[in-house]
Amino acid sequence: RAVSREEAVEEIRRNAGTQFDPHLVEVFLKVVSDI
Repeated sequence: RAVSREEAVEEIRRNAGTQFDPHLVEVFLKVVSDI
């Protein structure tokens, strides 16, 4: 099943520091909020 943008962003946020580099997640969240 496809996930919504909000679900995808929340999954990335939830996994910052484990699956994803926390610094990159921080930058990603700033950029994605501008789109």
